[in-house]
Amino acid sequence: MTNACSWKPSTVTLADGRQVPSDSPEWRHECEARTILDMPNKQVRLEFLDKIEKRRGANARRELEQSIMTLWHARRAADATA
Repeated sequence: MTNACSWKPSTVTLADGRQVPSDSPEWRHECEARTILDMPNKQVRLEFLDKIEKRRGANARRELEQSIMTLWHARRAADATA
């Protein structure tokens, strides 16, 4: 008897409108950026980004910061039209 996993990734839509599998690196990156954006304040976000930079390097931090700002602008635009 085998223990086969029947889980399959679903399709999710990124903030930029692209559709990707839920197990893709793009989705993981966006989820991480959303999580950081939802942190309680700027100081906590900056401390977290400092840790990421130490572990993964300055490029990883910059990519996350760009994604966070993109998400932040999208949220502000959505709030303005609501």
